Amino acid sequence: MRGAANFILSILTPALLSLTAPAILSSCSNDECLENKNARPQAELRNYLEPEQTVTLDSILIYAVGAPTKPSPSGEPSPSAIVDSTASFSNFYLPFDLESDTTRVVFRYMQKSLRQYDLRDTLTIIYSRLPYFVSPACGASYRFLIQETTHTRILLDSVAIPAPTVTNIPETNLQLFFPVLTAESQQSSEVPAPLQRGRNHLMEEVKR
Repeated sequence: MRGAANFILSILTPALLSLTAPAILSSCSNDECLENKNARPQAELRNYLEPEQTVTLDSILIYAVGAPTKPSPSGEPSPSAIVDSTASFSNFYLPFDLESDTTRVVFRYMQKSLRQYDLRDTLTIIYSRLPYFVSPACGASYRFLIQETTHTRILLDSVAIPAPTVTNIPETNLQLFFPVLTAESQQSSEVPAPLQRGRNHLMEEVKR
């Protein structure tokens, strides 16, 4: 956008330039600022048993550790959700902490049969912050380079990083693999490993 505007300005006559330059420059700056906000990584949900299959899940509350809180119906502070438990989703954007090289995200499983046990997975993402200068009007912004991830394994089985460089170009940066019960898997006697881990954890909670 900026290169195109500079080219247009270079071929305008001086008289016409004095009339049109402010509008062109103002439009360029506004568009440029909107397009160069801090980049956010996109995460996609995948089927643990069929890694190429994108899945849609619901009843999962996702929030960042240390995120601002808001009052809950019970009156206790509740973290602002990245994804609300009432939503059905197959991908979502993560907010990275601009003052740290680490962001921790919690997945709380809110299905009716699991809610009382407060089952959660925590995903930790370690990254480098890459500041870059946008323009005098817009100032600086951030891109990120994901270095590694760690996570608990209650139901979240594994994480892949297909695109570690996080920019404003829409693409999947993280793939999160969850167990998904299909008609075939329900008929099988073999229980997927993530579900078995979840069951084991659930049994431990029940014993307490």
